[in-house]
Amino acid sequence: MVDDGSTDLTPAVLRAVSDSFAAAHKPGQTVIRPLTFSCNTIGGTATAANFGIEQAEGEIVVFLDGDDWLIPHALHNALTKIEAGGQEMLVTDCSEYWNDSGNYTKYPEAHLWDQMKAIADGSTADAARRTLLLKMAPFPWRKIYRRDFLTRANIRFPVGDYFFEDNPFHWNAVLRAGSWGWHHEVTHIHRMARAGQSLDRKGAAYLKIFDHFDTMLGLMQEFDNTLIRQRGLLDWLLKHILWCVEHVTTRDWNDLYDLAVPRIGFFPSEMFWE
Repeated sequence: MVDDGSTDLTPAVLRAVSDSFAAAHKPGQTVIRPLTFSCNTIGGTATAANFGIEQAEGEIVVFLDGDDWLIPHALHNALTKIEAGGQEMLVTDCSEYWNDSGNYTKYPEAHLWDQMKAIADGSTADAARRTLLLKMAPFPWRKIYRRDFLTRANIRFPVGDYFFEDNPFHWNAVLRAGSWGWHHEVTHIHRMARAGQSLDRKGAAYLKIFDHFDTMLGLMQEFDNTLIRQRGLLDWLLKHILWCVEHVTTRDWNDLYDLAVPRIGFFPSEMFWE
């Protein structure tokens, strides 16, 4: 458990839980190691998550943000599947819980799961499934990784003064994974409409999403520069440009335009108009 400079009772709670587990520990039981930073690190969860990867000793890595939930029996089923299949990465399903209403909703990816199931095995199946996976939400906490895969491929979150670093992490893992599978069961619940949530704010900080595009473009050029991947990255870019229009202030629109134009220009014009 990595605490990224909390100013509430989180460090004390972590120590109490860790001490409780240690007092009752028997061989083979869970061990909790609290890792507490003295102050909050730059950006989002990147530094804390990377440190957790470095300190982990188990064979499997599963992320859980402090403001989200996991479903133990569903996670157990997914772990059983990846241990039996030997994949480097396993993708699971997720749902949302809305703090303001108390309602649960399915994450809007049912069409992608249906398309995934419809792909027949064959020489092009892996590329088709990988392309669909790139379209899924980049949440790192709805995937299960073998730690030796993350270590061997040196897959880490980019650290900087920005958020949404899960996007390049997602593309990096998907492109580098030699074997992966999917488990269509909800293992994680993403809490929405939370107080202090990043999406509640407006401002120029969201324009740093273009830094992530540059990273993802480099990954695509390094691993798979096919037309279909370029189309997938263009879809991602256009979606996030429109998203930025809603989340930056009108004072930032000129900067948004200046950042967007050269990156759109990387793609063939006919692909853009399509």
